[in-house]
Amino acid sequence: MDVDVAPLEAEETPDGGAMLQLSLKNQCEERVGIDVRAMQVTLDGRPAKPFDPRHELRPAHLGELAQASERIIYLGRRVDTPDRLCVTLGAMVDGVDERGERCFVRDENGWSRP
Repeated sequence: MDVDVAPLEAEETPDGGAMLQLSLKNQCEERVGIDVRAMQVTLDGRPAKPFDPRHELRPAHLGELAQASERIIYLGRRVDTPDRLCVTLGAMVDGVDERGERCFVRDENGWSRP
């Protein structure tokens, strides 16, 4: 299972939040369980929550050899635009517990890896 996550600059992102582009590619010949709620996201070192007013984020399955993409807005407690965003995938994919942190920093050119 390949998982790619990257912040996006988007007008619909509220102040104090950040949008993530999540891309999933199942290279297995069996479906895989996914729960994006298991991702841990921090904005400037503080925990952030996904913006999910319609409660659409829930466990799902990605079919064999399938791909999926989703944009999710995360909101922090501050109202100013975050300069650092970190993501830990955790147990988002069934059977995989990834504790490595992926971090991004924002400058005048947008988001990049440090």
